[in-house]
Amino acid sequence: MRIPLRAVVVLLTLFSISLVFAEDTVPPGMPIAKTAAEVRDRLSQRVTLAVDENFTYAELIELLEKRFGIGILLDPKGVEPLGISGISVIVAEPVSLHDVRLAFFLHAILDENDLTYVLKGNVLLITSTEQAQEYLDVRVYNVADLVLETKTVRDGEKITLVPDPELFKAVDFSELLDLIDATVSPESWEDDADMMECYETLSIAIRQTERGHEELEKLFQFLREGRKEQNRRGLFNDPPVIRDSEISTILEIMAKPATFSLDENTTCEELFAMISKEFGLQFLLEAKGTQPIGLTSASTVVADSRRFKDVPLGDALRLVLAENGLTWLVRENVVFVSGDEHAQYCMELRAYCLADLVVPNKIVTQDGKLLTVPDEEAVSAASFTEIMDLIEAVVAPESWDRDAEMMEHYPTLTLVVRQTCEVHEELETLLKSLRAKRQESVLSEE
Repeated sequence: MRIPLRAVVVLLTLFSISLVFAEDTVPPGMPIAKTAAEVRDRLSQRVTLAVDENFTYAELIELLEKRFGIGILLDPKGVEPLGISGISVIVAEPVSLHDVRLAFFLHAILDENDLTYVLKGNVLLITSTEQAQEYLDVRVYNVADLVLETKTVRDGEKITLVPDPELFKAVDFSELLDLIDATVSPESWEDDADMMECYETLSIAIRQTERGHEELEKLFQFLREGRKEQNRRGLFNDPPVIRDSEISTILEIMAKPATFSLDENTTCEELFAMISKEFGLQFLLEAKGTQPIGLTSASTVVADSRRFKDVPLGDALRLVLAENGLTWLVRENVVFVSGDEHAQYCMELRAYCLADLVVPNKIVTQDGKLLTVPDEEAVSAASFTEIMDLIEAVVAPESWDRDAEMMEHYPTLTLVVRQTCEVHEELETLLKSLRAKRQESVLSEE
């Protein structure tokens, strides 16, 4: 398989190379990684890469092998049914991404053709997303801190949440397994993916795809980060939303006021370049969402002139994109622009720390008013039922019938939600409103 691909690469070098790379942290000419762990380490490196519409899979293979020391093959079972070979081009339009993980860059360009990668030993195998379900990897995760019941501990003025080792014999994996099933590649568990707990080691063994394991590690990271952050602030003080830090940075930028003008000749490319220059954001047109509606970077964005003055950037951008049936969403440090219909199925994981909204209340007197506050003695009686019913009823109700999911995790008093970027914004707004109401008196003292 590799001999003809290399032959193609030799021929391609007679012409202009359609790849630009710079500023990556991986030294050139690295030896080929000898283990899967080494490959994953190199995939996590930050890179700046650009490919154009002439860039082929053969060139990608040469890049990864020579520049990053990653052995790579096209999987005939996955690519041949799609009519893809070494000389096939990868993207329809140029893709340029700055300071992203190499793994993220690969997903960004492979997704366009329903491809992904899996690891077979120390070799990266490019295959179809369907065929990837046949290449499952078993990994064992220690989850003692996520399955042991918790207790509250007072630390000065703060109340913290810690695992209770005295309840070791009462440990229950079912809640964590249900959470994984609902929020990590949910469709995959209907195929060959599987998981099983081991009580003796307080761990779980999971059989999943490479991408499924990436999502799983993110879930565990979010749960642990949520507990850590709650304990740092105090269980009921300003509970955080846990998401990728890079996404948080972009959402902060999207909330900034923006002033700009567009006319009927402004193209998508020009709009993105203008915003990038002013706010430092990078954009990617997602082919799966834009190609079905015939939109490219050269398409105009508005039918007539528009001017926005001191409007939150994210709101202004949504209004402009909506004219073409588009919206924006964020993955890591990149703003993806996609069609509305496709974006409904582009899910993002966030963890909402909700101790203050799920622990039963008590009434206290403060400044002559009676207020409701969470009862620190009643943490064990916490219930997510009411808040989950409320969310499902008032936050994009129709979306929960699609791929969206939410599931509680009692040991960290966290609600894990798999939803679109836009619906997450609605959910955060709802939670802020509920918490603001707590500041109002429920009854003035006589």
